[in-house]
Amino acid sequence: MEQKKEYYAFISYKREDEKWAKWLQNKLEHYKFPTNLNGRTDLPKNIRPTFRDVTDLTPGLLAEEIDKALRSSEWLIVVCSPRSAKSPWVCKEAQTFIDLGRADKIIPFIIEGNPFSKDSSTECYPEALLNLTDGRELLAANINEMGRDAAAIKVVARMFNLRFDTLWQRHERERKSKRNTLIAIFSFICLLGVLF
Repeated sequence: MEQKKEYYAFISYKREDEKWAKWLQNKLEHYKFPTNLNGRTDLPKNIRPTFRDVTDLTPGLLAEEIDKALRSSEWLIVVCSPRSAKSPWVCKEAQTFIDLGRADKIIPFIIEGNPFSKDSSTECYPEALLNLTDGRELLAANINEMGRDAAAIKVVARMFNLRFDTLWQRHERERKSKRNTLIAIFSFICLLGVLF
């Protein structure tokens, strides 16, 4: 039986894409699962901790600390862009996960570019993901195709083996409920302003 990992996920990214890595870490760590999801009782209260170098590295040798965090993470989420595709660090982090026999635990999170584009200016996968063997290809969460919130929820669905549609419908219901509450509060304040 595999030992429980210290981190739910390790977010790999190029420094220029840090705002997306930070956004995704925040989104994951503050995500709330539905209270009753098809009888699933094994879901965590939150997806915390999620490793991102800026928030989680401790003093020491950088390469050793990164390697330790990778090995201690259940999933690897690669923030994919043409910039990260050219990053030796992002490629090395992905290759480490692949070498550990955990290619099936890698989730590409595409923010820009296209995978397998054959054009270095638009290619968003690092070489390690392009060179997966045995006909394996990773299914990505692409913000350009589905929007950033839906892409983040797709990551959550993959990590916990849940149906994306179930989580997305819940997200949309909550968003509409919050919007309706804000409209009601605003209307009430306006009414008070008129009356007084």
